[in-house]
Amino acid sequence: MRRRPRVLNFLGRLSRQGGVQIVVRNLLEGLDTGRFESHVCTIRPYSEDERVEALGEHHWHSLHHAGGYSPAVRWRIVRDLRRLIHSIAPDVIHAHSGLAWYAMAAMRGSGARGILEVHDAPSSRRVSWGNNQIEAWGLRHAGWRALVHSTEVRSDLAGFANIASEDIDYLPLGIDTQHFAAPEIDAGAWKRGHGIPTDAPVVFYAARLVPTKNLRLFVETARRVVEVLPAARFVVAGAGPQQAEIEALAARLGLAEQLLLIGPRYGQTLVDAFNACDVYLSTSDYEGFGLTAVEAMASGKPVVATAVGGLMDIVVPGETGWLAPAGDADGLARRVEGLLRNPAEAQSLGRAGRQRARDQFDVARLVAGIESLYADRAAFTA
Repeated sequence: MRRRPRVLNFLGRLSRQGGVQIVVRNLLEGLDTGRFESHVCTIRPYSEDERVEALGEHHWHSLHHAGGYSPAVRWRIVRDLRRLIHSIAPDVIHAHSGLAWYAMAAMRGSGARGILEVHDAPSSRRVSWGNNQIEAWGLRHAGWRALVHSTEVRSDLAGFANIASEDIDYLPLGIDTQHFAAPEIDAGAWKRGHGIPTDAPVVFYAARLVPTKNLRLFVETARRVVEVLPAARFVVAGAGPQQAEIEALAARLGLAEQLLLIGPRYGQTLVDAFNACDVYLSTSDYEGFGLTAVEAMASGKPVVATAVGGLMDIVVPGETGWLAPAGDADGLARRVEGLLRNPAEAQSLGRAGRQRARDQFDVARLVAGIESLYADRAAFTA
């Protein structure tokens, strides 16, 4: 009897916050482990908060590194990963941009085939120039296959790595759309629980509090909307190093009551936040994909977003929401204000967004596509 193809998914960590981590968690939860022998290796140790046991029957490995990245430490990571690869003998190694070079160095001579999942366009500079060059070399000369989730990343990567677009696999990311389409909660009770008047319209953003998410633009947009709709409330779910800075900016602009930072939300608490809001507003300077915009659509909410990266694949202007140029607080504010003044339009866009999320961005489509890619790569090694 032929054994199951053996797959090793390699990444830095497996927390419940962060785009790459959420993508991998969604994949692992849906992967058919009766068809594939699944191994997962992180550089950092697993923590209890990550709840990896809930993700299915996988073989868990960690390189147990939790410190900095000196040259000596990087060499030890390659050495330990190489030992793991030779121990489990995977057919396919699935690595992610920014860290893939560890796998490229460690897998030499193993006979495995690589999948490089590229989350951000090289021109975005989210990954260092040197790492991008190594990954491009792996795609051109070492038999690695690229997987991307937006047309913008595919086009940019093809030009940077000097490879054909058709040699890059494109699969939009996916979520459990049924989870976000759960029966609507009592929005009034949710608002009361967060100190928001029950009749106040809510604009929501779920994001890490880091520069690329441009929370300053979110605050500036809020200021413009509140000037004409003072009852509006702007809520951000997330954590990060910019929290104090954003709180200070909101206070300086007189938005201490209108803008709330409620901390990270996961699972049902995140679903509840989406269901309680009226409009979802994304102010990112760049998104390789834009997973939270899909979550908002699956929740039946209209999306107003900056026209950057993968958001341009997700949001259909005038059908599921609206786009404005990056950094354009006036343009974003006009769209948000228009939707808050016209609930019928907001509901219409939300319904269309929910249907688009189900049709195009359900996690089952993503998992099926990656399983097909695994099978193809494993057959190539046979």
